[in-house]
Parts: sequence; C-alpha cells; structure tokens
Amino acid sequence: MTSTPPAISVGWPGRIGGYRNSAPRRVKLIAVGEGAKAVVARVAQMGLPNVLLAPEVDGTCSASLDAPVEGASPNMIVLVYRSGDRVALPRLVEKPKLLVTFVLLDEASANAHDASAQALRAIADLFITIADGDFVLELVSNLAS
Repeated sequence: MTSTPPAISVGWPGRIGGYRNSAPRRVKLIAVGEGAKAVVARVAQMGLPNVLLAPEVDGTCSASLDAPVEGASPNMIVLVYRSGDRVALPRLVEKPKLLVTFVLLDEASANAHDASAQALRAIADLFITIADGDFVLELVSNLAS
C-alpha cells in the first residue's frame, strides 16, 4: 500500500506553505563596534521589511538583545562584529531566548580569540567567521525573506 504525500504549497520562493519554520522571520541586526557599522548600514539601505535595525551594542547599551525594535519583536538576532574592535559588552553575558547568529568579520582568522569575540561567541547558537562583509547582506536578506 502506498500513501500519497500531502500537497506542498509554496508562497515565497523556497518556502513551504504551512510549515512553521518556513515563515518569514523578523531578524534583529546589531552592529557591535565601529567595524561592523558600515556592513549593517549597507543592509539598512536595502530596506528589507523584516529586518529590525537596532542601535549598536557598546558600553552605554542597556537594552537586552532580544528587546523589541519600534514595537516589533524579533524572531532571531544577528550580531556583526569586526575582529579587533574594542567594545565594552555590558549586557551580553546572558544568552537571549532567541536564536543568535554571530558573524565575525575577520580577514586573517587570527584574531578570533579577542575578548569581545569570545564573549559574543559564548551566547551564539551559530558562529560564522568570514572576511567578506557582503555575506551579511546575503545572510540577512535570505533569513528575513
């Protein structure tokens, strides 16, 4: 006896209709330090509706990472950090309840062990080291579509 699989409807390209993990996500994008600001600004210029742009994380930041942005709650967080930036990380000791992706921009991969990178890596569910900042554009646009 053979069974017929249920029909799969596709709304967005590459999305499976009715499947909870296939729904578009609200991605909170956060620059950590000066080196990541330009990359995050380029994503902001794309005007993606499901990307929540948060203030950068620095020593003066008091909001939790998963706090809503302009009333919209994120489904996941993407932290972008350029290796070698010296950043005070006051609120990053606690892992948010959301999925956290940490993108370390590092041309040589030799600085992946600086203190800020280690603190960010400790709360991340997914850790990516890459030299090309354009990767962040591709990652966020895919996750938020």
